[in-house]
Amino acid sequence: ERSRGLGDVYKRQVSEGLTMALSRRLFAFTQARVGYAFESRDARDVDASVVGTSQQTFRIGQVFAELVYDDRDSPLFPSEGQRLAVRFERAGSAFGGSINLSRLTVASSVHMRLPWEDWVIGAAFEAGLVWDLGSDPLPVQERFFNGGNDSVRSFREAQLGPTGTAGVAVGGEYRNIASVELRFPLFKALQGAVFADAGNVGLDVHNYGLSDLRYGVGAGLRLALPIGPLRLDYSRNPDPEAGERTGTLHLSCLLYTSDAADE
Repeated sequence: ERSRGLGDVYKRQVSEGLTMALSRRLFAFTQARVGYAFESRDARDVDASVVGTSQQTFRIGQVFAELVYDDRDSPLFPSEGQRLAVRFERAGSAFGGSINLSRLTVASSVHMRLPWEDWVIGAAFEAGLVWDLGSDPLPVQERFFNGGNDSVRSFREAQLGPTGTAGVAVGGEYRNIASVELRFPLFKALQGAVFADAGNVGLDVHNYGLSDLRYGVGAGLRLALPIGPLRLDYSRNPDPEAGERTGTLHLSCLLYTSDAADE
């Protein structure tokens, strides 16, 4: 299942379950997957101001379907091509769970070589929405969070968006992430990068939109390793609000996985 950016909201997360899926290649670069997932989740160690009145322990049984088009030249360090992924999930008591929801996520990215050798520009966008919740508040594990090395990099992990009484981000029913990045060669396998990010989180899916966007601009280093690129990024918040950092440093390594839902 694609991460929704929960990050350090958890002191400790307990989750047990299974996933079964069937995958089929439809065209040269297009793959479809359908499946079923069941998990038992425990949020009793999550910050109380984040959990609010939502369930702390619950079961989620869901069916899902996804379609992925991917013609990139590399899943680890792409220099040309594009990827588009659409995933829909439906969870409910009919599938063995104790909560009801529907979730849609759409992610796209495109990379293009520039006229100069090994210069690459890339752009990406991701949107996620969850709805059909009934009268119960959405559990923290099912909310969308934003901020971190794979989203708006001027914020720490999961710290962008609405906050609770303790000033900790509480997540929401939708989020958007957009980024543009330029990579250029430095020395052998080492590359430099400059980038700009934008994103938001909204409490109510019925108010979905691109308002309240927060931004990040920065630079970083990319080291191509056999297991995946090692990234060091510093991003600056051009318009910090009270209590927010003016900049954040991230160190990460993107590992390749053959799962169609991951990147």
